[in-house]
Amino acid sequence: MARLAPVFVRALQPESMAGPQVTKEELQQAIAAANPAELLVFAQQAVDTLADGELVKLLRAKLRPDQIPKPTNSLLDDPASAAWHEGRHSITKADRSADNLQAIRMMQRALVKIGAQHPGGREVAKLLQLPYGADGGLGQTTLDALNAALRLGGAPANLNLGSVIGRDVAQILERLLGQTPRMIHPVLVDAPPAPDVRRSVIFVGMGDHSKHEADYVRRALPAGTEMAYVGDSALGDDVIKVQIGGRSHVLDLKTDEGRARFLDTAFQPPLGAAQKAEVKKALEANAWGLADARDEIAMLALEMHKVETSNGRRSMPFLYLSGHSAGGGVWGDHNGQFPMEALTSLTSAFPKAAATVEAPFFAACNHLHPANVEELQGLFPNMKHAGGYSAYAPGTWVGGIAQCLAWIRCLHKGAEVITPEMMHAELTVLKREAGQNRNNPLFYANEKRFHIATWNAADALYRWFEHNYADNSYTPRTREMRANQAEVAQRFGAVKALEPEFRSLLDGVHPHQDLRDVEPHGASVAKTFYEGAMSLTGTLGLSAEQTQYAKEMNALGLRARYYGNILERFTAEDAFGPLIREGNAQLAAIGFGTKGTAEIKAKALKRKPLLDYVAAMGVALNGAAGRPVDKAQRLHQELQTRLARLENIPAAWT
Repeated sequence: MARLAPVFVRALQPESMAGPQVTKEELQQAIAAANPAELLVFAQQAVDTLADGELVKLLRAKLRPDQIPKPTNSLLDDPASAAWHEGRHSITKADRSADNLQAIRMMQRALVKIGAQHPGGREVAKLLQLPYGADGGLGQTTLDALNAALRLGGAPANLNLGSVIGRDVAQILERLLGQTPRMIHPVLVDAPPAPDVRRSVIFVGMGDHSKHEADYVRRALPAGTEMAYVGDSALGDDVIKVQIGGRSHVLDLKTDEGRARFLDTAFQPPLGAAQKAEVKKALEANAWGLADARDEIAMLALEMHKVETSNGRRSMPFLYLSGHSAGGGVWGDHNGQFPMEALTSLTSAFPKAAATVEAPFFAACNHLHPANVEELQGLFPNMKHAGGYSAYAPGTWVGGIAQCLAWIRCLHKGAEVITPEMMHAELTVLKREAGQNRNNPLFYANEKRFHIATWNAADALYRWFEHNYADNSYTPRTREMRANQAEVAQRFGAVKALEPEFRSLLDGVHPHQDLRDVEPHGASVAKTFYEGAMSLTGTLGLSAEQTQYAKEMNALGLRARYYGNILERFTAEDAFGPLIREGNAQLAAIGFGTKGTAEIKAKALKRKPLLDYVAAMGVALNGAAGRPVDKAQRLHQELQTRLARLENIPAAWT
């Protein structure tokens, strides 16, 4: 394989290792002078290490588009490395088969990307694999890089040239890849649109009233713009109807069989292996307990597939997601959660469709912080605008419909920069146009500015209304999309400082508050902690560890706020009410004093007594040898997991 000239090596290395950075003029000269073999090596590594679209344009002047490979976002993107990840293949040096060599190439490319893009890998020289690239050869350089990656992933690093490299290693690499920025195939980024494109609005509604929002948006669309509404299936949780071979078929996506049939038969033309893996990942992104969002995920996949396979004749420039949110996805009132992981997988499965998205809008709380914008930029490479809320969003009838229409109006005016002030001005006009017509939901819209936030590619600035709770005023603010480590330290420190008091609330030992007495929207330790964690989650420049901590504390804070709701939903008949009765019958048989559904959800049962009850149940079950306690053991596990630790909580319970 061709060795790279020093200028290319410097261009690919992180600033901390490369010294003076290469200028664009230097690269232009080097690319003009390089031979095709060297450019191919450079292109293969550039798409995994650099996010500079201008750089790729320079390469495309001398290489065919198909010679610039797709970036390495996941081992599942390639059949050979997917087989390795799933345990159907193990990598060995002696195996010279085409599949083994391709799996090694993907492993090498993953190591290159982790070394260049992972927050903890940028200082690990062995991970960069330069100047050799991905050649499919399992030599000592590759083994050194692989062991370095394993150490980064917290795993034993003792592989040698005689090792059998199995799925455990692949899964560590996949986890590390998941912590790096997702890259879009550069060939798609600036592809010219077809002249007769059918433009569509895709409206994904998770809440009970989202259909009304979608109806009003549909009426506001200009002639020639279509709408596809994706909402909760009327056939039941995760049950959908699809056309297969000209006939309607009902598929239950809760079952392995239903999902497999959907993936194999619902798409025409059929999905490729890599696409199928991504859509499968999307359908399983929220697979545990009472998911009820696979129907929306599946229907969005079908809509994106139409755009993907239209040869440029369809586009989906406007994407709405409506519901409730804490920043990591959107959920419904009596519905599941559409997680961002699922949207990421769908954009990876259908990159041409994703490249047509110009203006996503999240009609949901807390879903347009700077970190959300950065994530959306990775999903939608041609995004011109993004809209949403920096904190709390209005309900459907008091502003949700009006805000959706205001966004549409701003887009139709063709402004390069859409600001929160413009959104509010359109809302005011809509309110005035509604007049005194009480049959028009805009009559009921609140004219306050809420926490509207926008981002625009034209100036790359994030804008929002900052809420002063003291006098209920809203001040327009603007900031650049760059990390501020002083801000990171302040917000991270604030959450860490609040955590001990918050933990005392969870443990039932807080001196002044009990978790059972917390009202979701009232002042409480839980609400203060959640809002601090939410602010941290949306901050640019967090390390991988800080990001994970922020997400965990965000989720825990939200569940603490809605602890009363969780108790109500846990004890419901369509959740664990039957198990409580069955488990209590077995517990009573061994002499344990039980609590029924009414007692568990009662406000009189404070946090510490509930925790003591769960612990005492565990002790009783440990001493019940030889007695039938299978239902009681499962009940204890659910109580311990969902109520004591507040884990595995369906989003709709909050």
